[in-house]
Amino acid sequence: MTVKISCIEHPYLRQFTKSFAVETEAGDFLIDTGLHSGIPRIEAAAKEIKGILCTHEHWDHTGGHAYFRDRGAKVYAHAGGEAVLRDVGRQWKLLYGQFEEDCGVPPERREIYFNEVGEPPEIDVILEDGQELQLGETRVQVIAVPGHSDGSVAFYLPESGDIFTGDVVCGAGFFRVLPQINHINSYKETLEKLRKMDVEREYSAHAPGVRSRKEFQQLLKDGLDCMERMSVWTKQYLDAHPGGAALKELADHICRKETDKVSGSGAYITSAAYLEMYADQYETAALCCEKYIL
Repeated sequence: MTVKISCIEHPYLRQFTKSFAVETEAGDFLIDTGLHSGIPRIEAAAKEIKGILCTHEHWDHTGGHAYFRDRGAKVYAHAGGEAVLRDVGRQWKLLYGQFEEDCGVPPERREIYFNEVGEPPEIDVILEDGQELQLGETRVQVIAVPGHSDGSVAFYLPESGDIFTGDVVCGAGFFRVLPQINHINSYKETLEKLRKMDVEREYSAHAPGVRSRKEFQQLLKDGLDCMERMSVWTKQYLDAHPGGAALKELADHICRKETDKVSGSGAYITSAAYLEMYADQYETAALCCEKYIL
């Protein structure tokens, strides 16, 4: 069965995010809504929007959720991301605000966040791992893929082999930054889980084009390899700093080792997750973690 999928790109801060419209007999369903300013692009690409399938709770994927819900679309999302999805201030603090003392946050980041995050939406349908949605004649399987965020899910169309992964499949990172990971073990399990799936085409929120089966598998391997390297870099840093660990120093260290990576809030989130992983082995890691929301 052929499924019509349209891509809507939302450019911002020298990068982009994407949402997708899936046309079914029961109307169009959006995979994410991108930025609030992208609403006109979505309206031009999709008609009779019946539902929004939320890959995860982060602001650059949810800016139009409340707008389209007010016009009759149901919001489908995982409970793991509900608290962040519905609290704009909490999400800012989690992703950016808590690191302001470490590195500062560029004014343009604050401006675009609060301009583009949109109103917090209600969730109409709570998604669970393994759940199956019937959208007209199109069958969609919900695959829980935590690790990038607590509420991350992928949407898999078994008849066509298409999968929508949000931010989860990024190899060694999007846009010259590290993979953003909020829980190391969960993310590793997610990548291993996806390797076992029969995927024909993968649609990612921040990668150009559509990835083939071979490219998808290679990116999963690249992601796992990158995780192993970052684990080594973290332990190396902790061994060299028995007197105390600093999140910014660790993030900068990993970015240098990974070559040409840009340190920022995503690297801080990932570095904090690695410190948490090593907290039982290194007192300095545990003490450093106490400052952050993990």
